[in-house]
Amino acid sequence: MKNLIIKNPEIVSGPYTVLASDVAASATSLVCEDATLFAANNLILVGGVGNEKAEDTNLTGTPTDNLTMVVTAVKFNHLADESVELLPWNRYQIQYKTSVDGEWQDLVTEGFFDWGGIETTYQHTTGSDDYYYRSRYMNSVTTTYSAYTESLVGTGLSRNQLGAMIERVRKDSKDENQETASDQDITADVNEAQDIVGAMNRNWWFLLTSYDYTTEADSNTFTLPTNLRRAKRLLYNLVDGSTDTSYYLRYIPDIRFQYKYGDNGASTDDNLVEYTVDEASGVIKVGPTPTTADLTLTLIYWAKLTDLVDYGDTTLVPLPQVLTTYATAQNWLRKGNTSEYEAWMKKFETAIRLLENMRVRGPTPQNLSIYQGRHPRLRYMGNSSAYDEEGRINYY
Repeated sequence: MKNLIIKNPEIVSGPYTVLASDVAASATSLVCEDATLFAANNLILVGGVGNEKAEDTNLTGTPTDNLTMVVTAVKFNHLADESVELLPWNRYQIQYKTSVDGEWQDLVTEGFFDWGGIETTYQHTTGSDDYYYRSRYMNSVTTTYSAYTESLVGTGLSRNQLGAMIERVRKDSKDENQETASDQDITADVNEAQDIVGAMNRNWWFLLTSYDYTTEADSNTFTLPTNLRRAKRLLYNLVDGSTDTSYYLRYIPDIRFQYKYGDNGASTDDNLVEYTVDEASGVIKVGPTPTTADLTLTLIYWAKLTDLVDYGDTTLVPLPQVLTTYATAQNWLRKGNTSEYEAWMKKFETAIRLLENMRVRGPTPQNLSIYQGRHPRLRYMGNSSAYDEEGRINYY
């Protein structure tokens, strides 16, 4: 059995009004203070999120005299001054599959939201941790749908996924009922924290990754990965008869590469020597131009921290509290509580220091100086080269 949590759709910002008089259950008209901005087929929420008798309905016609809404009959009694708000969606759908490669099956085709809070729970009695789920919103009047959420496994969200971080921020800032910030507000804060982390260090160890290319005969250009922030090295695997060797190519600036390899009629050769990064064209170029197809080049690079959008999106930052403490501080600032804001910003600074100290480094030499022999960098990098900073970190 699995309890599935569906986030209730957020209220559309405006129009907004309140009931001018009490409304009895089964009523089909609502007299409001001002219905000017509402129209036929609009979905509305009567009673406000958090009210156990809050319910959604829809206008069946254009409001008369700009005060009276003609609606599908309400189920509950409502009092004067209760809110009437515009809704984008009033139903939800859920699908599931029993394995990652399985076919999606309908589980709920028209579910009703529980407006007593900001989320609705659905119990899948035969569900399993191994199942995958996705959901989407529905407008039952216009029969339009939102996009499906990302596929989420039945075990739920991990703490480094956006949905879990939003929940953490709401709990720490005492905003469980979404009274201060929307999910979009918190998401923006989390992404802002990522931007701060990314700006602090271009070479965070957790952003180091790789991308494989396959050579094509008589072609020396390869498209840069879309998430590349800064290249580190280019590893080449040369296979030629009995030769099977891997080595790093030497980096040279683009202008020097163009001067050296600009002859389009030059002969090709699989013994690659150098490469450059042409950021303007978004490509890597190698020289000389390889003759053989299907040889492997591996770009080792630092990736960008990409924005988190969907609840299932996962941050590359290994300490999610770096992001949640910052977002929590911003939510306290929205509440006007500067002491809590300052306290959580201190926690954010502490989390940053923890992140900086998480890097795994090699053992520190006990001697003040160690003889490295002649040309130590050449022995380290082969025929390539290294930045001074990299040499100190990785070799000396």
